[in-house]
Amino acid sequence: MKTVSLTAAPTDVSPSSGKKSFRPLFLNTNTPWSAFICGSQGSGKSHTLGCMLEGCLSNNSKIGKLPHPLAGMVFHYNKSAGAPCEAAGVHSGEIQTTVLCSPTNLAAMRGLYQAQPGASAHLTVEPLYLESSHLNIERMWRLMAFSDAEKDPPLYMQTVRKILRSMAERINAGRGEFDYNEFSRLIDEEDFDNKQKAPLRLRLDILESFMAPKPKTKKTGGPKKGQSVPQPQKAPTVVTKNILAGKPGALIVIDLTDPFLDTDTACLLFEICLSEFLDKTDCGKVVALDEAHNYMSANAPGADIFTEKLLNTAREQRHKGARIIVATQEPTISPKLLDLCSMTFVHRFTSPAWFTTIKAHIGGASIAAIGSEGQSKMFEEIMGLKLGESLLFSPTAAIGVEGDEIETMKVGRVKFKTRPRISHDAGASVLASNAP
Repeated sequence: MKTVSLTAAPTDVSPSSGKKSFRPLFLNTNTPWSAFICGSQGSGKSHTLGCMLEGCLSNNSKIGKLPHPLAGMVFHYNKSAGAPCEAAGVHSGEIQTTVLCSPTNLAAMRGLYQAQPGASAHLTVEPLYLESSHLNIERMWRLMAFSDAEKDPPLYMQTVRKILRSMAERINAGRGEFDYNEFSRLIDEEDFDNKQKAPLRLRLDILESFMAPKPKTKKTGGPKKGQSVPQPQKAPTVVTKNILAGKPGALIVIDLTDPFLDTDTACLLFEICLSEFLDKTDCGKVVALDEAHNYMSANAPGADIFTEKLLNTAREQRHKGARIIVATQEPTISPKLLDLCSMTFVHRFTSPAWFTTIKAHIGGASIAAIGSEGQSKMFEEIMGLKLGESLLFSPTAAIGVEGDEIETMKVGRVKFKTRPRISHDAGASVLASNAP
């Protein structure tokens, strides 16, 4: 393997000696893969996510070799604005990290992230501004809260739908692309009454808070007496950088924690950011969902759209050069994602409902593989895992060599403890003994 990183070491006891032997567990970051990390709060799942991101982004020789670092994007949303995205702690490992947040919550988020150790050197916090080029008819349809199952939308929504359809017809005829300014102008030309205008304006205000501000032009007075009329100058070309395009060895964190932003809208914006990142990033990519249970709600339109995008990315990961990591407390958030992942890390939990999902969607935990008695022992093993320990299920993982053949894990599992991080652990538990 040309590109590997030290992720952990198995904690199983050697049968011959009765002692624990150090057999390092490496992550092959050269080839695309997908991983699912689950476990109760404080079990070590965010620490495992941080170590995997370090292995994908850092060429620090202490953890492996990485001649071609990946570009990373992490998604985070929390209804409570008191804690930063834990994955952003990789900045202290000399990984350039850019946090993009809601423009209306910029000051609070800057204060939160800049309080992190070493933040000034490798961490920047910027507003997430979308360009008109980031939008299209389909995305606008979703952002305006349209649902295919909605039979009787409000009257103002019917008008917006008519406008979007007329714009779609023009675009399909080859006459230009989607222009948000034109869409806004067409909306303003409609004669909505006050009852219709208020909810529509609320929706548009949220969307427009994420739109890049128009460049200001300097106004000049007319010519003075005796002066010739100045010739009109050519408008300056405004160069905008695509903030959603990744760079090798750098991490973009999309943190949409905002008291005025609902999870549905956050997931729709996540889908736009992910699409742009995959399309505009030239090098290998790693995409991670931090604390996914906070926004990947079941039967929520925005979450369903974002989940479908992730599923398509996982199915086409070899063609897109993408690695996907989903970290969540609850394995029940998306069984379809669990089905597609090539690696599953199970940290400590005690919920029988969660274990039911594990049994149904992981081959190595199924009754066909280990029987009902084996499942009972496995659940007991999961409940007894220590901090940082987890069970790894990965059918294609190489665990040894027999002659000329590589031995893979198949329906087996490995118990291991994740290595220490080389960067600051922003999610360390606050105990009475270490509180300030």
